[in-house]
Order: sequence, then structure tokens, then C-alpha cells
Amino acid sequence: YDYEEYNGSTMFMITNTLELNEADIKTRFYFDKNGNLTYIKTIYGEDEELLKVNLEKDVDDSIFEIPSDYAEN
Repeated sequence: YDYEEYNGSTMFMITNTLELNEADIKTRFYFDKNGNLTYIKTIYGEDEELLKVNLEKDVDDSIFEIPSDYAEN
């Protein structure tokens, strides 16, 4: 997988503690051959956390419909 790496973010960590030095944390975003985000790996020291990502591009259009009785005040 191709990946992009960023330093200093705890945003995607499962385990979070106040004792972590954010400067020592790396986050990698892994992309498949089609350019879709597939994994997010967070590395801190000898520890790693890996998240499998499945992003759907098909969204039900009905969730964007404005209710007929909606009114602005």
C-alpha cells in the first residue's frame, strides 16, 4: 500500500493517555491501488494501533431531503 505519514496527532488513537508526547506519534494513512483509504496506523514508540477503514461512496439521497414542514424563524 502507498501511505502518507503525519507527525504529532493523537486523533486516530484508540488508546489515549496524558503521558504521551505528541511529538513522538506518527500516523500513517494507507491507500489501495485505486487510491481509496484502507488503513490508518498510529505508531508511538514500540506500540502500534491499526484501524481498517471502509468508506462508502454511495449515500442514500433521502438523508439530504429537507422535511416538507421545515421553516426558518
